[in-house]
Amino acid sequence: MIKNNIDKEFDLRRIAKQMPYSAPEGFMDEIEKNVLSEVGKEVKARRRLKRGLWISVSSLAVAACAALLIVLNTTGSTSGLKDFGELEEAYSQLSLADQEYLQMVYENDFFIN
Repeated sequence: MIKNNIDKEFDLRRIAKQMPYSAPEGFMDEIEKNVLSEVGKEVKARRRLKRGLWISVSSLAVAACAALLIVLNTTGSTSGLKDFGELEEAYSQLSLADQEYLQMVYENDFFIN
């Protein structure tokens, strides 16, 4: 008998299936609009950040190339004339077989000829 009494008190089928709270009219539409506007702001901020990052990286690469060209031009033009005498002296100190080998390599070089 106790079992029947408990079943009657806690019968879930008899409880109304209504939401325990209510929201004002248009509340969900307003939340959707606010969320989408915030997401749009984040996307725009990320695009600006990526664009700024690409500009910075590109500028750095151009500056590095310019610096490299300046360094190569200043060291390459003056040292080439000074080192030619040293190169000729080193070549003359090689054995005849080594000189002939270098001459053969020079004559068969694809990029020089």
